[in-house]
Amino acid sequence: MTFGERMKFRRKLFNWSQAVLSKKTGIPQTTINDLENNKYLPNIAQAKNIASALGVSVSELLDDDEQPEAKEAI
Repeated sequence: MTFGERMKFRRKLFNWSQAVLSKKTGIPQTTINDLENNKYLPNIAQAKNIASALGVSVSELLDDDEQPEAKEAI
């Protein structure tokens, strides 16, 4: 799962629209949309704001599921 997919999944758990997440993070809704559609990764400040609003750590949103060895080693 990508950052955008995890972000969208968490947002939908709260039943928030992109507009609501935008308001909570101060990140433009168009940027929220672009992030969820994997057009690019967020900068550090955006990632922190999104993670805080969604109640997760930045690493949880950035964690790459496609590398299970890294998870097992931790």
